[in-house]
Amino acid sequence: MKRMKKFIGILLFVLTFGLASTITIPQIGTCVDVQAATVSLNKRSTSVYIGKTTQLKVNNYTGKVRWSSSNTSIATVSSTGKVKGKKAGTVTISARAGKKNLKCKVSVRSVIRVSPKEIYLDGTDDATITVTLKKNCGLRYSVSNSGIISCSWDDDWYKGGKETYLYVTGERTGTTYITITNKYNNEKARIKVVVDLQYDDSDDDVDDDIDDDNTTVKVNGVNISSSSESLYVGDSVNLSAEVYPSNATDRGITWYSEDKNIATVSEYGRVEAVAAGQTRIIAKSSDGGYTASCIVTVQSPVNVKLPQTPITIKYYDYRGNVRKACTVTNVRFEYHKSGNQYYYQIFIDGEKTYDVDGNYKSSYCPVGYKLYRNGAVVKSSTISTTDISVGERFADCYTNGFLDAGNYELKLLDVQY
Repeated sequence: MKRMKKFIGILLFVLTFGLASTITIPQIGTCVDVQAATVSLNKRSTSVYIGKTTQLKVNNYTGKVRWSSSNTSIATVSSTGKVKGKKAGTVTISARAGKKNLKCKVSVRSVIRVSPKEIYLDGTDDATITVTLKKNCGLRYSVSNSGIISCSWDDDWYKGGKETYLYVTGERTGTTYITITNKYNNEKARIKVVVDLQYDDSDDDVDDDIDDDNTTVKVNGVNISSSSESLYVGDSVNLSAEVYPSNATDRGITWYSEDKNIATVSEYGRVEAVAAGQTRIIAKSSDGGYTASCIVTVQSPVNVKLPQTPITIKYYDYRGNVRKACTVTNVRFEYHKSGNQYYYQIFIDGEKTYDVDGNYKSSYCPVGYKLYRNGAVVKSSTISTTDISVGERFADCYTNGFLDAGNYELKLLDVQY
């Protein structure tokens, strides 16, 4: 009986306090509002000196980024977002991160500036070239035809100032070019120098009644500084030409190339190698039409055997199932010299032909590639198309990098996840 009373008491105690207590049941399926991090570039605008680099990064994004430059002659960008200044100017660097297209404005600045950019010397007068430095750097100069002038730096140029001077003295009649180079980034500034040692102030005292025809000296021919040059694509060389006799009245020279697709020439005789082949650069006198020529042979330092197209590329998942496919209909390989190497770009055009998620699924197709040299793989990566649906075309999708001079073979390959 006592045990029964004790049991009843305990039961009443549990019921009393249990009913009085509040039991909280957690809600199931509650959503937490998390603000997505914004995908952006670490810089919206920046500047870099010629020959130097700056690093761009995409914040809050872990996928593959496709980088491109609006003008690779001003600045290039690597597959990792490293921007390198090539020449003074402004360029837009784009980063494709998924469906976002991010842009950064990059100003490429010159380290050195020169004034004047053209000099005319009468007699043995000296001229002074002012070199303005944006930052301290090592300088050197070279002369395309050193027999025409002599040059010397100002004695204080090495003291780290923001301005220095190069003194120029005429030695004999002719035209030449001075190239001032920043040794640390290979930036160059060019000055044209024309020397006329035939000029005589006493001519100014000659009676105006003298018949000008009696003082005219006709041109008899043209001399050119080099009869042949061998260049690689992207290289350049300065040629100079002068008429004879040296006291000819009209010493004008016109430059032209027989094939501008192989090599071009400026009005000052600067030859730029464009494509492999051979052509003649001709200097023609204004008086009499006399000519002299230089045979220019242009070699291609980078030769690439391209794959035959069209070619179908498939993208497999980890189980070996085809997820996407595209047909590449055209492949282009372009390059230009960059320091001691060659900056290249591989472009592809084509059409998306399959997507396991449906014809209207808009997504990119990866295209694998390998570059072989002497049978060994030297470059291996992928080229991503734009986000497109089945039946839509893509164009100028590209990848880039750097190569040494040599012969290569390019192969396009399927991609395995």
